[in-house]
Amino acid sequence: MGGDLPDVRFLTIGGYGSLYMDETRTKQVVDDIPKDVGAVPWAAKEALDLFRASDINWTFFSPAGYFDTKGPRTGSYTLGGDVVILNEQGKSYISYADFAVFLVDGIEQGKHIRERITAVSRG
Repeated sequence: MGGDLPDVRFLTIGGYGSLYMDETRTKQVVDDIPKDVGAVPWAAKEALDLFRASDINWTFFSPAGYFDTKGPRTGSYTLGGDVVILNEQGKSYISYADFAVFLVDGIEQGKHIRERITAVSRG
């Protein structure tokens, strides 16, 4: 067979821990979590590092700090990148339902190739 690989993108839901605390991008949330008790956030950070070093097309979706399983679907969210963002109430919060909308939007729009993105619910 031979030829080029198809134009595909690897999509993954990572974690909040790999987000930077502020725009200086000198400290990540996970830096305050001991590795022996925070294996999952550290693994997500390492996975993001591997994606960034690769040559594949990927999008890494990071939820907000409080990922609410029972929260309402507002269908409205604020998009962010590598830094923790807060909603109008000053919280890093997203409902599962709004995260699903954010995820589908990210897939359908085909933007944010080789980027990590995050979101918080509005309202």
